[in-house]
Amino acid sequence: VEGHLLVSPVREVEKMGDLTEEEVADLFKVVQKVEVFVQKFYGVSSSTISVQNGHLAGQSIPHVHVHILPRREDDFAQNDDVYRELQEHDKVETGWRTEEEMVVEAKMLRDAWGK
Repeated sequence: VEGHLLVSPVREVEKMGDLTEEEVADLFKVVQKVEVFVQKFYGVSSSTISVQNGHLAGQSIPHVHVHILPRREDDFAQNDDVYRELQEHDKVETGWRTEEEMVVEAKMLRDAWGK
């Protein structure tokens, strides 16, 4: 999904329950700010915010992170297909962005964030 971003807490922990109440509050304050920015930047009015908390929930990287996905009209055949995409996105090797592409994207987002 174009614009799919991750927000992680400063302290690396495996599951949400390992964070302090203050860390959870800080994490979701940042998620809220990033989500507002993403909607404005990509010109959308909706987004999916998701946490896969543990292996059985689809967490493939063992640290807390929040997915923010800007949503577009008809981006998935069924709305909840976004969760299948989340479960599979890091298991498919084709179509991955290069390191250089990610650097360019990060700079573009940083520059826009500062405006």
